[in-house]
Amino acid sequence: MRLKTNQAIFSDVLINNFGQIVNDMLSETTNKPQGIYRPPFQLSENDEQYMLQLSLPGVTKQNISINQEEHIIKIEAHRATTASDYTVLHSEFNHGKYVREVRLPKNASLDAISAKLQDGLLTLFVQKKEESKPKSISIT
Repeated sequence: MRLKTNQAIFSDVLINNFGQIVNDMLSETTNKPQGIYRPPFQLSENDEQYMLQLSLPGVTKQNISINQEEHIIKIEAHRATTASDYTVLHSEFNHGKYVREVRLPKNASLDAISAKLQDGLLTLFVQKKEESKPKSISIT
């Protein structure tokens, strides 16, 4: 039996679902109840500092460890499963260990780092070194 496919329909499905297909192929989740996960992050900057944000839903600050060595920030967290009267039929929640390492730019001041956790979002503020900030140069 020969199966004919419509190339236009196939390419439309592929293009429309490309992001999901790639995400499924590169997904870090496993069927194991306890895996190691890499939380998504965002690194932003302004003139004064860098802002590093990580998504850690359901993780308390007592279960987060932040370490810095040279220009690498390492964030480790743990999210335990919660006891419930319900039997889980399907879950896409990540439980277990979260680990993420982020290399900071060379002009980051490693002596001035602060962190806060609010609504499942861990935010680190890293000051820029003084010499790397934009300066206005006057013409004489």
